[in-house]
Amino acid sequence: MAGRASRAFEESPETGKRTFYHDDEMWIVGERPARASDRHRTPHLVFESDACIRRVRNFPSDWRDLSIEDLYALSWSI
Repeated sequence: MAGRASRAFEESPETGKRTFYHDDEMWIVGERPARASDRHRTPHLVFESDACIRRVRNFPSDWRDLSIEDLYALSWSI
């Protein structure tokens, strides 16, 4: 991905969320279970920033171990 290098990230084992910065924008990522009303019935990752929210259904089980660049790229997955 183009752009400036990301700064750093923090991981919170208590919440299962990961926070990272990409191009000076803070992102919070967390895994969420499927809701009963979700026709896909699969867990998903939710990427949240001040500008947008993205949901990714197909993600690797080791997403917490991905580099910041790979995690950011994953946020664009459909």
